[in-house]
Amino acid sequence: ATPARHKCSCTNLFTYQQRQTQRPHAMSKVLPPTDEEEAAWAAPALEWVRKVSRAFWLGWSYPASTRLHLSGCSVTILPVELERLTALTVLDVRNNRLSSLPAELGYLTALTRLEVGGNELTSLPPELGRLTSLVHLGAEENQLMQLPSGVFRNMSSLVSLNLSHNMLVWFPADLGQLGTLVTLHLNDNSLERVPTGIGRFVALTTLYLDNNRLTSLSGEVGRLSALTALSLNDNRLGTLPPELGQLTGLKALLVYSNRLVSLPVEVGCLVALSEAHLQNNQLQSLPPELGQLSALTALYLQNNRLTSVPAELAHLSRLERLHLDNNQ
Repeated sequence: ATPARHKCSCTNLFTYQQRQTQRPHAMSKVLPPTDEEEAAWAAPALEWVRKVSRAFWLGWSYPASTRLHLSGCSVTILPVELERLTALTVLDVRNNRLSSLPAELGYLTALTRLEVGGNELTSLPPELGRLTSLVHLGAEENQLMQLPSGVFRNMSSLVSLNLSHNMLVWFPADLGQLGTLVTLHLNDNSLERVPTGIGRFVALTTLYLDNNRLTSLSGEVGRLSALTALSLNDNRLGTLPPELGQLTGLKALLVYSNRLVSLPVEVGCLVALSEAHLQNNQLQSLPPELGQLSALTALYLQNNRLTSVPAELAHLSRLERLHLDNNQ
């Protein structure tokens, strides 16, 4: 049986092309490349995509392909014939040279995973909003500056969204409708504020916002009751909101290389916290409530302006690593 998973990475496809020309008649099945016949460059890979999509179009007896991998093939454009591959559940075109995506991708409504990272995309087509079965969308390491309004409105199955390493400065309001989201990567962009409606991500466990231009953190973050990891490194934060203390399931707090001068006393409510990375800030004092963090194993406070630490830190019986170097 023809395998459902087709890979076109980068080796020679001459043998594959010979097999295609040796078929007994034109209506024979389109044969996918074997492992030894994988594509050596973009043109053969795209030609194979066109063959497969035409097979669907003409109703040939080709087994429904569910996965298509074209990563690392120097592809510069995707053929619109992809719209015929309606059985696809996984499409991976990472690490190519794509500057745009065809609107026809919106017809692939069976997709659960779409990987378009590592390209040269400056925008995403609004038609992606039709992909209501999508579970993971990876669009990291592109040149995205904005996202089309409404693109997330109907993505009710989305669990993982990676938009890191782009040039985004804002997000459409419908981002807050992704109530099923578990992991959100927004790091390494140009965000000046946290996206509106982020408090609606009630299933979110991991949030990456590091290396942006954030000057404040919305109190909405306190509504992320499932959050276990929050990364805010390399921003411009001067304070943290008291609502942070509502994150009683938080295990890792990373806020190093900001401009913090103090911590809210509510930080003592983070009873599950095991790691606190607070180095490279401007902290002058610490709240005694830090001594209530009974699960804490690592506390990083180096490169601040501390002249003393509260005696209550002695209550941290599980603490294994305490870094206080380069303070005052």
